[in-house]
Amino acid sequence: MSFTELRRHRAIAWDFDDTLIGHRSSPLLHAFIRSHRHIRHVIVTFRSHGMQHGVWHDLAAYAAAPEPACFDAILNIPDETYEAFERIFRWREAGLYVGPMTEAERSYLGWKGAVCAQHGLTILIDDNTAHVRLGCDKHEIALFHPDQFV
Repeated sequence: MSFTELRRHRAIAWDFDDTLIGHRSSPLLHAFIRSHRHIRHVIVTFRSHGMQHGVWHDLAAYAAAPEPACFDAILNIPDETYEAFERIFRWREAGLYVGPMTEAERSYLGWKGAVCAQHGLTILIDDNTAHVRLGCDKHEIALFHPDQFV
């Protein structure tokens, strides 16, 4: 995957943790965002409970990071959606629940794809494809892992 595919989109959703920060391709993604200001860039994150407010501080740790003005918005998952998923996720890890996918799981796993569709974002770059594929497939959002840019 090259950056050619990204250039075809007018609005791109960017995961934050382990994509825009904490990934070996983060500096390449930063350079793309800075050099393609005509594209609408939006951060779409699972950060919640106030952690989303630390995005600019964490991004600033990179010398050549895109400044906040490069982004149209930060969209973060509602606290309640995150909490409901975390609860069932922990129950599954502990073997306390082994049943079919719950509504809380469907809501969480579908959230990024749904929010992308609602905001006209046609592509999502995200390291955690297992937690976003359901929603991206449902809403026909192109999905790429940051490894594909290295």
